[in-house]
Amino acid sequence: NIVSSLAEGILIEDVKGVITFINPSLEKLLGYKAEELIGRHWTKIVPVREVRSIGQKVRARRTKTLEVYPARVLTRDGREIAVLIGAQSLFEGNSFRGVLSAFTDISELKRAEEAFQKEASKLSAMISGMQEGVVFADAQDRVVEANAYFLRMFGLLRDDVIGRPLADLATGIDRARLKSL
Repeated sequence: NIVSSLAEGILIEDVKGVITFINPSLEKLLGYKAEELIGRHWTKIVPVREVRSIGQKVRARRTKTLEVYPARVLTRDGREIAVLIGAQSLFEGNSFRGVLSAFTDISELKRAEEAFQKEASKLSAMISGMQEGVVFADAQDRVVEANAYFLRMFGLLRDDVIGRPLADLATGIDRARLKSL
């Protein structure tokens, strides 16, 4: 069975939100055996604080056929895992029959994102505290960041600088020489 061999976790629920199927990948992700979840409501695997917002999405699926959104799910041992859910409404003719949801574990991505944000915050704090003007430009030489000291030195506002060509900020410097650097 193709659904059973997918790397993504698959869950099918009926019109009342009762789980009717989960594949081995979702069993592995959540730490439950299929028989422990089949016949239970989907709220069994969702943190209480997310039940309301996911419930609104579930109700909308009676008319909206496809939605992809980030969420958190609960494992059998109570841990929360960040996932991306792709939910597809199931219809028989015009009659709503339930939802098929694919779960992709994005917890490693979330950890990497948090680590990146932490490092970016440290770098930002270091740069903003420097008593020298610092400007960063991208590969197209457009300003992507400038510290407060630089802005004060030249009497500029951050919004006046970000996105501008670096050469536009040159004062008293040979622009051709600056572009060649």
